[in-house]
Amino acid sequence: MPIREKTHRLDDSAYRGQRTVSFSACIARRSKVFSGPDRVDPVVEMLRVAVEDNSCFVPAYCFMPDHVHLLISGRLPTSDIKRAMDAFKYESGHWFLRNAAGVEWQRNYYDHVIRHTESLSNHVVYTLNNPVRAGLVDHWNDYPFSGSIGVDLVEYLRDLEESVKFGGLHGGSERRRRKFD
Repeated sequence: MPIREKTHRLDDSAYRGQRTVSFSACIARRSKVFSGPDRVDPVVEMLRVAVEDNSCFVPAYCFMPDHVHLLISGRLPTSDIKRAMDAFKYESGHWFLRNAAGVEWQRNYYDHVIRHTESLSNHVVYTLNNPVRAGLVDHWNDYPFSGSIGVDLVEYLRDLEESVKFGGLHGGSERRRRKFD
């Protein structure tokens, strides 16, 4: 079942600046295109270029066989997170045309601007644990198509854990925190 296409109701300014947005994008007809490094690595590189060109970074991504989950964060007040996502889909869509006949993205994607009252660590855990919930691996770290761009994932996770432990991360609390393992 495809993720429901969503019209972007927010003004573009909601995607600019030093904030984080969670995205999910599906391949049309749920084709299992992200099945090996020959398909995932070039697309990760396109994601890297798109986020860097828009002064962003990716705290966590996970390419499932027929969709992707990712968090994109702005580094600067001028960062354009939506433009980064749109550029990524555009470039990877052209790559599909040349390298994966019949494969294309669904027209839109699901996004969620993470509010300051939400726990970023919960979104990171959700993103990285997708292959565990799907029964593909026992631990998120065993999945070869997850990672981060522009930050060291292990250090980022450690910083999130410390921030949550001391109550500093977007109001996250110890009670609501989920473990990474």
